[in-house]
Amino acid sequence: MEFSVLLPTLPAMTTTKALRHSDHERQTQRQLETSLDGVLYTIDVYQNPNPRQSLDEFIAAMSADLKYDPASERAFTADGFSGKEYSANNFIVRFVATETRLYRFMVRGPGVEKPAAKEFLSSIKLGKNTDGIKVSDGPGASLVDVDAIGVCDAAIVLANP
Repeated sequence: MEFSVLLPTLPAMTTTKALRHSDHERQTQRQLETSLDGVLYTIDVYQNPNPRQSLDEFIAAMSADLKYDPASERAFTADGFSGKEYSANNFIVRFVATETRLYRFMVRGPGVEKPAAKEFLSSIKLGKNTDGIKVSDGPGASLVDVDAIGVCDAAIVLANP
C-alpha cells in the first residue's frame, strides 16, 4: 500500500494501462473519485516507469485542463516527498511524486474551502504501511447504500497501486 487519504464516501475506482505521452512507455493509471455536497474529490495515481518523469513534467502534462494562476503555487511535503499545490476559485490540486508513482489529488466545486475538502488535502499519507480501507475497481458509493458504509471520513488505501 502506497498511500492513504481521508475521503467523505467510498470512491469509484478505475484502472487502465496507457502509453505515457512523453515517451510512449506503458504505465498503469488509477483514478479514484467521489463527491459530497457539490465537491468532487479526485485522486489520479500513475506508475512512473523508467525513464522517470519529473514532478514538473507530470504537472505540465496533468494540468493542461486546469486554469490557475502560476503565482498560486505552494510547495508542500507529504511524508518526506516534495509536492506542489495550485488553486483557483473552484479547485485546489496537489501534485506529488514518490520513487515509483506520480499523484494528483484534487478537490473541485463550490465547496473547496469547506473543512472536508481541506481535511482531504491535509490527510495525504505516502509510503509503505498506510492505514485505511483497501479499494478495488468498482462504482464506489454511488451504487452502495451510503448509510451502510457511513458518510464519515474513512481513510482510503489503494490496493497494489
